[in-house]
Amino acid sequence: MKIINYFLTIVYLMFVFSLPSYSQFTIGNSYKPIAGDTLELKTVDTTGVVISPGGANQIWNYSDIHILPEIFYERFVQPSSTPYYSQFPNSNVATINTDTPTMYHYYNTTGSDWLLNGYAFTGFALTYSNPLCRMHYPISYGTQYPSTFTGIRYSGNTTYYYSGSRYFLGDGYGTLILPAGTYNNVLRVKILYEVFDTTKTGGVVVNTDHIFITEYNWYDEGFKFPILTIDEFSSNQISYLKMVYLGSRNPTVGIKKNSNKIPNKYSLFQNYPNPFNPKTSIRFDIKKSGYVEIKIFDIAGRLISVLVNEKINAGSYSVGWDASAYPSGVYFKRISVDGGKSFIDTKKMILIK
Repeated sequence: MKIINYFLTIVYLMFVFSLPSYSQFTIGNSYKPIAGDTLELKTVDTTGVVISPGGANQIWNYSDIHILPEIFYERFVQPSSTPYYSQFPNSNVATINTDTPTMYHYYNTTGSDWLLNGYAFTGFALTYSNPLCRMHYPISYGTQYPSTFTGIRYSGNTTYYYSGSRYFLGDGYGTLILPAGTYNNVLRVKILYEVFDTTKTGGVVVNTDHIFITEYNWYDEGFKFPILTIDEFSSNQISYLKMVYLGSRNPTVGIKKNSNKIPNKYSLFQNYPNPFNPKTSIRFDIKKSGYVEIKIFDIAGRLISVLVNEKINAGSYSVGWDASAYPSGVYFKRISVDGGKSFIDTKKMILIK
């Protein structure tokens, strides 16, 4: 009997240690968006899509979802380049959403929050006196963060009031299986979103709506935006609605420090590998602490990605670029330190698929 029990104990321990286990990661403020980022969203048929539980070491299997042809883009730009900037002067980044009509959102990113100041399109503008928090940093498994918002819009003698709350929770981590492949060590962020929408004409309430949204976002380490989002809606006017999106173009994030030794000069090295498909690593040396930008341009000189845009201490670093969303061709990487006053250099890269 002792031999059998010993054997069963060994089998049990082998089973326990064979279970997937992940080192949890944290979504820090380096994940906040900057001008030059692009998020591509593919819509998904919601039929049969069920929300799986959160928790540690989960396996979320959405390998059989059906991707629809409709695609939306959210392009991040300098606010001053947009038509409604004067209404949102405190914004430091804006987005152009390729909906109909084209909509512009205006944000202020801080060390801890990605805040929506308002949005506008032809004949419409909504301003948040208490900005809506789109994302809070840092977030990891178990993080809880409450936020509130207040917005208002005027149209003739009609006033629209928006208020509510967004509650962030890092509610799970594990493996996410999608049609494109398996993603290990993902973090799921759950957002409970409540909105009170009130319309007054001539000071009289003519319409009210109470909206509840539960949003599930799966983040893959090293990518700024969710790779999968599932939204569930309900309100006074809508009993239930579900929407699912795949983040198919997603800027990378994350700078790796290679050495604590302080370089004696600034350098931008040739990326490795080169040619590459689809990922490559870009190494650079910073002689003195300064504000560093590393941008990627296509052969026509168009800015397509910003890999680094922050103050960095002296040292040797590397940053990765995933070009899976771009076609084969010649690209250029450019580094500038302190706006080019301390250092600037450009090198060619070749993507071959």
